[in-house]
Amino acid sequence: MSGRTDLDQYGDNKRLLFALQLKFGIEDIHAVAAAALTDGSADKSCDLLYVDREAEEIVLAQAYEAGNPNKASAKESKAADLHQAASWVFGAPISEVPERLQSAVREARAALEDRQIRQVSVWFVHNLPESETVQKELDQIRHSVDVWLKDRYSDSSVDTINAVEIGRNRLADWYHGSQSPIIIDDVISVPVDGYFRETHGRWEAYCTSIDVRWLKNMFWQYRDRLFSANVRNYLGIAWRRGNINSGIRKTVEEEPENFWVYNNGITALVHRVEPGPDNSSLVITGLSIVNGAQTTGVIGNSSAINPSRSPKVLARFIVCRDPEIVRCIIRYNNRQNAIVASDFRSNDRVQKRLVREFQELGVVGYNGGRRGGIEDVIRRPADNAVPATSAAQALAAFHGEPGTAYHEKSEIWESDKLYHRFFSDRTTARHVFFCFSLQRAVEETKKRLRTKLNEGLRKDEKQAVEFFERRGSVLLLVAAIGTCMEIYLDRSIPNPFELGFADKPTLPEAIDRWNPLVESALPWAVYHLDPVLKGESLRRHDEVRDALEKFQASIGSVANVNKEIFQAFAAHVRCGK
Repeated sequence: MSGRTDLDQYGDNKRLLFALQLKFGIEDIHAVAAAALTDGSADKSCDLLYVDREAEEIVLAQAYEAGNPNKASAKESKAADLHQAASWVFGAPISEVPERLQSAVREARAALEDRQIRQVSVWFVHNLPESETVQKELDQIRHSVDVWLKDRYSDSSVDTINAVEIGRNRLADWYHGSQSPIIIDDVISVPVDGYFRETHGRWEAYCTSIDVRWLKNMFWQYRDRLFSANVRNYLGIAWRRGNINSGIRKTVEEEPENFWVYNNGITALVHRVEPGPDNSSLVITGLSIVNGAQTTGVIGNSSAINPSRSPKVLARFIVCRDPEIVRCIIRYNNRQNAIVASDFRSNDRVQKRLVREFQELGVVGYNGGRRGGIEDVIRRPADNAVPATSAAQALAAFHGEPGTAYHEKSEIWESDKLYHRFFSDRTTARHVFFCFSLQRAVEETKKRLRTKLNEGLRKDEKQAVEFFERRGSVLLLVAAIGTCMEIYLDRSIPNPFELGFADKPTLPEAIDRWNPLVESALPWAVYHLDPVLKGESLRRHDEVRDALEKFQASIGSVANVNKEIFQAFAAHVRCGK
């Protein structure tokens, strides 16, 4: 954590955000923090509510930083506070949910109702060792969440509920697993009746059948460290609802002779593998299961495996020292690490050109949508970095489509129609940087206001904070400011895609240029834009358009009053190549 000084600004939530970034491979954690953090007064012990429709998961989390990190464990009462948070998010009528949480809760519930969520996770993140007493408390919360979901969202797609303590040991394991996919270094003997070997210049694999009792022993010996290569599966074996696990368990216990043909088997990365004496075993060094976590968990928790009829399961043990191939093995062997939408465009002609142009601007981190490894994610981002996924959202919002930017960020990359609307021959790195720096300026304004919550806010500042508490507010304000560029620059703009800064400012310098405009726009955002964000109005394009037109008219009405602010900004902007 010491290397991630960029997260210090989030105080006690620093560790929580780092954990979230590790688990989901988030490229732009600051954009996520701006949207997902709910920490503050009247947060009802809910510090973060993260809704990821692409990953099909909701994360409800509370963070705690003990003043004395040498304590043996966190108090279970701290974990128990999450019960209150979960009850507000999943159980209470929306009219009774505190105002500052309502928008976040609406978003989570809408995703559940739309059957876009398969997993709900409750996290307690802190800087102390994990303990059984805390986990028992979290298990009770998990049970309550299950009851609420069955009662209120019986038609949802949720099949997995996790309630997990993420203390310093588990987070350290996550981190080490991101650096090296295999954190178990023991030499382990695997009894086998036979095997065959496949090899290539950069990898070798041994394929065999293993007794599930061996797999059960591995599960109880190593638990979630067994899945270190895949952080997405590194929360311990998920507690599944309904009949997801029943098929595996039923086959293991009642039809062991058919388990081998019914089950997909497991795939594991190892440091080394070689035949044992008389070819009756394989001797592996290191072990990390990249596919088959659910199978392993069910077998590990089954108490009815008959030793005389113990089933076998197909297993592949792979040795590979090429980091890129290892990443692909992990990605392609697990559905949760499927290729993200932006990957499909990374070799696009426009993206390749933008990557070159950003390099010429001295801007780092723009990868054209290509997803890097986890090491790229956890590294402290440069001050001048522009993540492609967030840049695409900023671009869509600036050009009048905040609903698309917020609710359909994957569609920007997947849909040819949407993609070519924003990324074409007229799209330049200079313009993308222009839009993205505006988004960052809005995010920093939101953050700045939140830090003043405990200091006492003026009435207008309180109203601005309430506006920013609504999901989608950042991108809606980006869209609103984007509609006013002719007013700010006091000239006609035939092609908004030609807008950009006249020189080559750093990202912090560009943000400073936008800040006065953002500050001057806030009162009108509260007045015209706030009503749009109540409910799911960002999806209602007519309401968004009407609100943006009213916002634009108000900015125009005070153009003379703000003439100096507008002129100072315009001096830095050019329109045209």
